[in-house]
Parts: sequence; C-alpha cells; structure tokens
Amino acid sequence: MTETNNDSLDSIRNEIDNIAASFEPHALYSLVATADVVNMYVDRALRKYDYDRTKFTVMYTLIAHGGGMTRTEISKRVYRSKQQITAVIDSLERDGLVRNQPIVGDRRIKMVTITRKALDVCRGSLSHRGQISDEAMSCLKAEEVTRLTVILRKIRKHLIKKVNELRLS
Repeated sequence: MTETNNDSLDSIRNEIDNIAASFEPHALYSLVATADVVNMYVDRALRKYDYDRTKFTVMYTLIAHGGGMTRTEISKRVYRSKQQITAVIDSLERDGLVRNQPIVGDRRIKMVTITRKALDVCRGSLSHRGQISDEAMSCLKAEEVTRLTVILRKIRKHLIKKVNELRLS
C-alpha cells in the first residue's frame, strides 16, 4: 500500500514534532511504563526457576486469604478476568496445586483450595522471590524502598476505588 503525499512522514514531520514537544512527563504514565518493565523483568527472572507469575499470584492470594476462595473472588483480588483465572486454576489443578470443591448448598459455585503441594512450592520459592526483589530494587537505598512501598500501596488503594467506580458507571 502506498502513502499519499498528505500522509508521508516528511509531510507531517512538523506536526509530529509539535505533538511530541507537547508531551509532558506525567507520573501515571511513568508508573505504567515502569510497571511494564517490572512485569517483564519478573516474568523473565521467574522463568529461570520455572515459575509462572500468574500461577504464583493465585497461590499466594489463596494463602493470604485463608487457603480457599471462589474463582470470582480470586479474579477480583488478582485483577484478571474470570476467563484468565479459569485457565490458570485449571492448570494449577492439573499440577495438583489447587482443588476445586463444591460449596455446600450451592453446587454451581466451587471453592478453589490450596493443597499441601502448593504450600511446599510456595515455601520453596520464597528465597527466589526475595532474590528477584532485591536485585530489582538494588538501585535504591533501603529508606527509598520503604518510601516507595508506602507510596505504591497508597496509589494502589486509591486506584482500586477508582476502578470500582468505573465498573459501576
């Protein structure tokens, strides 16, 4: 497909430059770009140990919330669609890391429960998680990491409220 003269890069170079010059550094977009890089880093670092970030997120979420949750509850806690969570849980179940158990009184809903095997896997991964975190944060001083953690938690809580408001509208 050929470009028309009106759409060639040379013909719109001034407009490109003007728009690019108007970009202001916004903290949110910097945070999003950083999150993308963090996710890529964590995925690659976990791959060294044959771990999958989403599977671990689901297992750690189950552990943090008493060992059992519905798929809907997990989906909301890990910010993934129910379809994504279903695929992850099915994979975890095949690996013997979770079980699906019917809820007494409502067979349509299943409780996803953590297994002893998953507890062993998570326990074994703790040192690797610590190493990955330490390596990622090694450019910061300890007090900067503490401040960053507090700030990120504050942003996360605020944005969770905003996401819920957007769901309602």
